[in-house]
Amino acid sequence: LSLGVATRGGVFFKLIKSTDTRPTQASQVFTTVQDNQTVVRIQVYQGEREIAVENELLGQFELSGIAPAPMGVPQIEVLFDINVKNELAVVARDTLTGNFQEVHFVASQIQLDRDKVKEAVGSAKKARRADSEQKTLIEAKNTAENIIYEVQKKLAASSSTGLLDEDIAFLRRAIGMNEPPSSLM
Repeated sequence: LSLGVATRGGVFFKLIKSTDTRPTQASQVFTTVQDNQTVVRIQVYQGEREIAVENELLGQFELSGIAPAPMGVPQIEVLFDINVKNELAVVARDTLTGNFQEVHFVASQIQLDRDKVKEAVGSAKKARRADSEQKTLIEAKNTAENIIYEVQKKLAASSSTGLLDEDIAFLRRAIGMNEPPSSLM
């Protein structure tokens, strides 16, 4: 099955696809979702669904010590490395500070029997449309939240803080985001 991480809103980002030959290695750079975020939680999943929680959670860990910066500025590289023994190493590294955390999974944790694989693939096929719709909605919410963030930043830079607070609160309620994003990437 594919291996990846949960991203903002719970979308499953595949770093290693089920069709990739092994041993293999893949990496992706992510960023923070809040201003001054100093910790990100890396949730490692295995499966074929587009929504992370619909897949199997292999484990999670936190990368801390990220230098406080505006949302989107820190660069967090996540590397997946599967060796010849089918063991998975996941490394998250802050490209600015060099801080990193690493977790390892043995082959038995990531190698499922044929029936489980068949079941996971079948489930993904059945839920493809619903997952796609949910993913589209999550991505639209993320885009809307990013636009709100940029508007607030521009208002603050022009000394117009508070000018659109009611409108922004209305927009957040309309898109179902009453709270700021969580500490996931």
